[in-house]
Amino acid sequence: MKPALTITFTRLLSGGFGLLVLVGLGVLLFLGFSGTRGNTQTLLSELSDGLIETVVDQIDGQLQPVETQLEYLARAVGADQFPFDDKKAVSLLFEGALAATPQVTGLLMLDHQGGRVWVDRDQHEIAIDSWLKRRSERLELLMQQPPTGSLWLEPTYSPWLGKLVLPLVQPVYRGPRFVGLIISPIEVSNLSDFVSQLSTQVESPVFILFDSDQVLAHPKLNHLLDEWVDQGALEGRSSFLPKIGEIGDPALQQIWGPRRKQDPFVMPENAQAFTLNDSDSRLLYLIRPMQRYGDKPWVVGTYLDPKQIPDVFQRMWDILIGGLALVVVILLLVIWISRRIGAVVDRTVAGFDAVGHHPLQQVEDLPGSRIQEFNRVSLAFNRMLKGLRENETSQRLFGQYVPQAVAHELLQQQGELKPRQSEATVLFCDLEGFTRLSQQLEPSRLVETLNSYFSSVVDIIESHGGVVTQFQGDAVLAIFNVPLADTEHARKAWQAGCDILRRVEQSRFCDQQLHCRIGINSGELVAGSVGAKQRLNYTVHGDAVNLAARLESMNKIYGTRLLVSESTARQLTGEPLAYVAEAMVRGREGKVRLYTLEKSSSASAGDHQNPEVDQ
Repeated sequence: MKPALTITFTRLLSGGFGLLVLVGLGVLLFLGFSGTRGNTQTLLSELSDGLIETVVDQIDGQLQPVETQLEYLARAVGADQFPFDDKKAVSLLFEGALAATPQVTGLLMLDHQGGRVWVDRDQHEIAIDSWLKRRSERLELLMQQPPTGSLWLEPTYSPWLGKLVLPLVQPVYRGPRFVGLIISPIEVSNLSDFVSQLSTQVESPVFILFDSDQVLAHPKLNHLLDEWVDQGALEGRSSFLPKIGEIGDPALQQIWGPRRKQDPFVMPENAQAFTLNDSDSRLLYLIRPMQRYGDKPWVVGTYLDPKQIPDVFQRMWDILIGGLALVVVILLLVIWISRRIGAVVDRTVAGFDAVGHHPLQQVEDLPGSRIQEFNRVSLAFNRMLKGLRENETSQRLFGQYVPQAVAHELLQQQGELKPRQSEATVLFCDLEGFTRLSQQLEPSRLVETLNSYFSSVVDIIESHGGVVTQFQGDAVLAIFNVPLADTEHARKAWQAGCDILRRVEQSRFCDQQLHCRIGINSGELVAGSVGAKQRLNYTVHGDAVNLAARLESMNKIYGTRLLVSESTARQLTGEPLAYVAEAMVRGREGKVRLYTLEKSSSASAGDHQNPEVDQ
């Protein structure tokens, strides 16, 4: 009696002894590794917090003094004893203030009466005039609705300065009365210069994003802005700051990409940390949102290669690698034996996988094995592969002589197709002047020409869902709706006929220009296998088939290339049909109304989007 649970020798050896070794050493590895991991995580998080805190503090140290300076100037100018109307006094005050804030480009004061005082650091220029000469919707709005305190505006391009600036606005009040504004524009280029110095200091690229997707400061920003200013590109932009994809920094460009993951070791308290991996590198990103400089948030951040972090991982890897090395040494013999046996199994599995995913001719036989069980599997696999190849060859040859749809149905019905009576559309296509052609060409050349022609015709018919049941000399008989059901069988047959005419007229077959005639009819017919027991042929019978053949022949009478019966035309609403005649057809009682392709559409027979049928 076979036991309910069995196990192979390989599993017993590798699993039993391997489990004992792994459990013992695994406990030691876990205790040492988990302790080291916790210490490493704490250390890396503190280092990351310190790094991003340094960056944020440095940026605050660059911008906060400007706010403090403007608040001081607003109090000084707004004091009752200050000669507010004396613009020279204001300019002298501003000149002194600029000395304490080198990051500021200049100072501008606007009063509610239209006066303007501008003190420029770089040009050592003092301008006193009326700001109303340089009217600005933004300035007028600020003068009408002054802020209650310091207000950072969005970065903007100043045509007057020819620079991209970050304006800080400070209202001036004399008592409760608003008297003017002090504006301090900080050049974005100065901010990028500062960020470049900061990047050198922290040994990693520092950046500032505005509204998450625009670059406010970056070591590469100034070069890009200089190009835009030279080209005059800033004035035409809806956003004066470049997008993260325009700065030329691949690492920054993918910062919000879907591949970012939370770093398992770096979890700072006051910042966000995540990693991005690609085939070439792994980067650690540290970012912190800042909401204090305007309505839209800034994102201050940096990215660095984890290798730049002090090598705190070394202790972890020392413990892990040492333990694993010990496990490898102990299990070496077991692994070697298991791999030898596993290689045979893998080769067998790969063989079965190849059978399912690759052409059988590309699948290689399995080699024999010294292990009897594996050798029997190899022999059985090779016998199976040989049988599958023979079956595939039979199916391929079968498909060349039987329509694909019929072959599929034969396989589903165990080789027996019962006769079926149904409504279908028959397409009969015959070459014009075939007798003359057969007299002109060598037999081999004639067959080659016919095969080329038939290939094109069959491709078109099958692309429209039709089935070719017979090749009668130079003629093709095709049906639609049998054996594959299709409610649009009449329209599909019509479209196939139009496409055949177009293809034949526009192509040359083995350097021969051919012409064909087509008859299409819809009606009841019988489809089934006909012939002797040892050789059957799937075909269709009925008056509908005969009429389609008659219509093909009647093209010669009316000088047409495609004739459609009334039963088919009734189902072709919207197709470019033209009435031909009402004629008697041999073998039928009564007359048959005949239609053909409109002359206006005959040049593009494949186009099926034409006016309504003219009936």
